[in-house]
Amino acid sequence: MADDDMISGLQRLATTIHQQGARAILQLVHAGQRAIAVMPDDQWVARGPSSSNTPSIHALSVAQLAMIIEQFGQATRRAMAAGFDGVEIHGANHFLLQQFMSPLTNQRTDSYGGSLVNRLRLPIQIARRVLQEAQSSQRPFIVGYRLSPEERLTGGL
Repeated sequence: MADDDMISGLQRLATTIHQQGARAILQLVHAGQRAIAVMPDDQWVARGPSSSNTPSIHALSVAQLAMIIEQFGQATRRAMAAGFDGVEIHGANHFLLQQFMSPLTNQRTDSYGGSLVNRLRLPIQIARRVLQEAQSSQRPFIVGYRLSPEERLTGGL
């Protein structure tokens, strides 16, 4: 749901799911540091909560975080336009939102890092933006949040 050009294709998918008697829920995800490089290695930079020892991973700026929050909202709007019955925010499996929650991958010193309250700031802001968009729906629209409650690594959740 990165742009409006995707609505018609996903509308066909939602219709097909509905024809089988099921509800259509679209998962919204940002890979963050787990993004797959699609450019030559010397041009590719993955973005996450913090820079890492890997030169291809850089910290997201506060302005970039604001843009990501809005993109989740716009993806929700597009999901509604395509006829989906809801969205699930993917905050698990070491993707961006869990990367922000994790003390292992989030080494920020600003309002998005440090304490658990601060590390939860981005996931909460995204959830609020998605809910704001969902409330504009003319029909019932489900919003879920997928969460990994633990990391089985020393110093993790």
